[in-house]
Amino acid sequence: MSGQEHLTAEARRLHLEAVELRRAAAADLAAAASERSHSERARRDTADLERAIARREAKLKDLGEVDWLKREAEANAKLDEAKALLSKYDRDKHQALLALTARAA
Repeated sequence: MSGQEHLTAEARRLHLEAVELRRAAAADLAAAASERSHSERARRDTADLERAIARREAKLKDLGEVDWLKREAEANAKLDEAKALLSKYDRDKHQALLALTARAA
């Protein structure tokens, strides 16, 4: 192979390598653009969600949600107390039945 042919072969190889690098770079650029688009969309969605939450919180505050939550907590405490009393009543009733059964025997 002469010097000229060697240079031509080397130039072709470098050209093909450059074409492949250009394709890879274009693919990387497209992927980066897609990722950026997704990121921007996520950022917009998050901002929209935060605004919606702020509006909801303001509305709930205006409607007295804090008072409602307090009343709900008090009602749940009363319900727990009632459940405990019913459970004690059932235990006492069971103990009384055992005592009556023991006397009868």
